[in-house]
Amino acid sequence: MATTNDIVNDMLLEDKLVQMWPDYSCLYDVRAASFKNRDVRQLAKEEIASKL
Repeated sequence: MATTNDIVNDMLLEDKLVQMWPDYSCLYDVRAASFKNRDVRQLAKEEIASKL
């Protein structure tokens, strides 16, 4: 069962992710050339993970 602290931590992480997401258009903009590059997308995911 999730504790209140777990829920708060999850919410904080989600908030950080929402704030960071626009900086990584390669993850959501299908028109961007970088969207088609798996290596670029993987690096972006790893960078986001390290920041979280």
